Amino acid sequence: MRDIILRMVNSLNGIEIVTLIIKIMGENGPLEFNRDDFTYQLKKLVEDNEIVELKYTSPQLKHRIKSMYFPKGTIFGNQIGNNKQNPSIPT
Repeated sequence: MRDIILRMVNSLNGIEIVTLIIKIMGENGPLEFNRDDFTYQLKKLVEDNEIVELKYTSPQLKHRIKSMYFPKGTIFGNQIGNNKQNPSIPT
């Protein structure tokens, strides 16, 4: 499971958790999907700095925290109006 998650995150340059689950089920079949192993391996990959997790909420669903996963080394920045928050991200 660990290798499958890592391969998908890296090959797609980032993926939402729901899409990741659907793709894994598509490869292995839904009956073979083990939620506990998936959750453990995903958390372990983040803890081991093998992938980067971005948690976010959207304005319409502020009560739901969503996650996306990106390859190791991904740099994030944000920009609100003309207020550039991360100078390492080109505009």
